[in-house]
Amino acid sequence: MNDIHTLFIEPMPDNLDRYIRAEITKQFKGRLTVVLIQDDADAVLTGVGEYDKGVTHRITGRYLGLHDTATGSVSLVDKDRRVVLWSTEAGDRSIIVGSLKRGGPRKVADRIVHNLKNAM
Repeated sequence: MNDIHTLFIEPMPDNLDRYIRAEITKQFKGRLTVVLIQDDADAVLTGVGEYDKGVTHRITGRYLGLHDTATGSVSLVDKDRRVVLWSTEAGDRSIIVGSLKRGGPRKVADRIVHNLKNAM
């Protein structure tokens, strides 16, 4: 994974891909570049995300920190899509200060990119 310098991120539900792009720029500080054309990339990040926006999920998940209101699962594959190089999943649950910290897809993206940074 050390030879990956450019990354294409596929569109994901609830704009998770946009949050991941922003987090890569923030956490990698130029060591990994996100490209908008798949042919220019060394690898592809693909995945799914889920965000529960209902009142029940907001109270028990966001305010009380009992469960995730947003989750995401991503895989980093080679540009030919034949080999999975790395995979992870993350949620936005925060028990300590659940209502004071940001949550949703932004927190999921933050945790996914943090895991990617540790793997690289």
